[in-house]
Amino acid sequence: MGILKVYVKTVSRRTKMEKMFCYQCQETAGGKGCTKGGVCGKREDVACLQDLLVYVCKGIALCAERANVEDNRINRFLVEAMFTTLTNVNFDKDDILRRIKEGISLRDEIDIDKKAMHDCATWKAESLEAFEQKAKTVGPLSIEDEHLRSLKELLTYAVKGICAYMYHAMSLGFHDKDIHKFIRKALIA
Repeated sequence: MGILKVYVKTVSRRTKMEKMFCYQCQETAGGKGCTKGGVCGKREDVACLQDLLVYVCKGIALCAERANVEDNRINRFLVEAMFTTLTNVNFDKDDILRRIKEGISLRDEIDIDKKAMHDCATWKAESLEAFEQKAKTVGPLSIEDEHLRSLKELLTYAVKGICAYMYHAMSLGFHDKDIHKFIRKALIA
């Protein structure tokens, strides 16, 4: 492959990752995904931070599974956070940022050696700018292979749906360890 083609491909991928890309719902622009703002009203910064919240949830799930931790706070957080990222549930940037910070804190409480673990289990930041910068690199387009991306996103949206039902079930006092375990394993996948 020529140097120009490599450069164009790299620049094209980088540009895609730095923009909003949301295709969670039937409202997506042209049925291909919203890239400048959501047809639903979601802003780019909120969409990117929702992607970061999912990324943090993956880190929590990975740490909890590796440490073999069964914790109701972790289970509740994962369900509520994933439900938050479902289409049209929560566009409140401050609330999503609060959840990201809470998730990082919860993840870091899990007593496990995090050496050689995926970045989702170790990454952290303090500033809004650092959150927003990271958020632009962890969305769906960060997975270059479109087939792998499609499979992972299908699983992610399935987990979001399960979490929506589980959120309401938990509000009624229902908990199921097997469902929580599946949510964690699916997030890791």
